Amino acid sequence: MLITPERLGIMVTVVIVVAMLMLFFRYSKLGKAMRATAQSQEAASLMGISVPGIFSKTWALGSALGGIAGMLIAPLVGINTELGGVLIPGFVAAIVGGFTSIPGAIVGGLMVGVLENLGGVFVSSSFKRVTSFIILIAVLMIRPAGLFGKPPRKMV
Repeated sequence: MLITPERLGIMVTVVIVVAMLMLFFRYSKLGKAMRATAQSQEAASLMGISVPGIFSKTWALGSALGGIAGMLIAPLVGINTELGGVLIPGFVAAIVGGFTSIPGAIVGGLMVGVLENLGGVFVSSSFKRVTSFIILIAVLMIRPAGLFGKPPRKMV
């Protein structure tokens, strides 16, 4: 597959957005509040964080990122009624990488993409989506929190 200027632009945009997200969650007050709320709503509330406000801002950020992703993928796949199939590998990649790790989600995405395409080479290309589910089941059986995710602590 050739790297066209369109694909190069998408890759550069993705790298920039991911870097901005990592900086946002690590250094900004709102990003830290979002991380705190994700870890423990009760503790975040006790620290003076407005949990419902954080939920609203998180929803808005997620919607904006979904819009950016849609704008980036639309020129490559076009717009049709079967576009929902693009969500499955993305969701599997997030689970494989771990929901608590942005670098894990990136590695999970690369892993799912490579293994899905290799599965299409060695088996029929119509079974590419099945490869995603096989990866999902294998990771959930071996490490339910994902490869880079932190397993939940058990309280005694």
